[in-house]
Amino acid sequence: MPAPDHEQRAATAVAERATPTTSEILRAQRRLLTRRGVLAGGVGLAATAFLAACGGGDDDDDTGTAVPTGTTAVAAATATVPAATATTAVASPTTGAAADAISYPFTMQDDLGEVTIPAEPQRILAMYDVEPLDVLAAVGVKPVWCGMTNTYDVALAPWISESDLDGADTPETLDFSEPDAEQYATADPDLILATWLEDVTVAQLAGFAPTVVLKAAETTDWRQVQRYAGQAINRVQESEDAIAETERVLDEQAARLAPYADRSVTIAYQWNGGINVHGGNIVIGTILTRLGMTVAAPDPDEVTVLSLERWSELADADVLLSMVFVADDMLEQEADPLFRTLPAIAGGRYIVLDQPMARAMYLESALSVRWVASRLADALIEAAEGRGREVE
Repeated sequence: MPAPDHEQRAATAVAERATPTTSEILRAQRRLLTRRGVLAGGVGLAATAFLAACGGGDDDDDTGTAVPTGTTAVAAATATVPAATATTAVASPTTGAAADAISYPFTMQDDLGEVTIPAEPQRILAMYDVEPLDVLAAVGVKPVWCGMTNTYDVALAPWISESDLDGADTPETLDFSEPDAEQYATADPDLILATWLEDVTVAQLAGFAPTVVLKAAETTDWRQVQRYAGQAINRVQESEDAIAETERVLDEQAARLAPYADRSVTIAYQWNGGINVHGGNIVIGTILTRLGMTVAAPDPDEVTVLSLERWSELADADVLLSMVFVADDMLEQEADPLFRTLPAIAGGRYIVLDQPMARAMYLESALSVRWVASRLADALIEAAEGRGREVE
């Protein structure tokens, strides 16, 4: 029997490690989208302040827990959550089916494990202005404090600006360039809503208030995120109503797109020195699939990464959809001679989603999906009819 080729095995192992997984790609993009690493791999400005107050935290920027200079926060220390009616039902985490009314202390399942909430929350802290703020706005609840990431290059996402946070004015935006634990402690939360936290961070934050992790895996979709929140804040029926309204909007837009359902869509864009191609069963692709479109990709369950020399492999795209995550990447993409030779470009079947739309689909929530649905349908119809973006 020949001896094992140890050198070949080692080379294969190195190559495998060098190829990022879909999870690694998507988490890296999350860090980028929040501009200073406020979400993935760390806890950002708000949590840094909390952790400093209870003896935790880390000043190493590589961990994601360093304070992002210039990050802002919205504060409304006097805002409270009106009590829900005693008849509010508990939703199943996966189906939303009604059960007995919530009584406290209440133990629920979030995306990391079990969380016990001792009393109905009245002062809720949203760690970030993406999913944690969206789930509150979807049911008309205003947090006492929310960490701002400037994810959409505006103070608040468009759907938040258009919403009614418990009938109150939008909170004042305050600039915190340095950590101030005392400032955040004034929020005095009795519940913290967050995403993408590690167990150790949750344990530290629990010293201030029960902490519910709404999302810790890309397989957790916007419906589940809203249902977790519905249980956590005793707004189960309101959360189901928010989900149903978004589903209604999606149904409406799917009907508009039905005449074009025979056209496949390839989701591809330049990012981090390569080409990301999304499958139909992962984030971004799932929304198009829900709208009745077929997503063409090398792997339906993955983000396939191609080198920039491989644009020609997407030549069969009926509709080519690209996302603006980084403006410079889009400029380079559209200047690339190989990209410009794709038939979809010449045929007017190329569309680009701007930053708010791209990030609404990537950091999906009941409100962001509802907001983006008609805009996405408009763009898909234009491309299907050959009226897409022109590349000069």
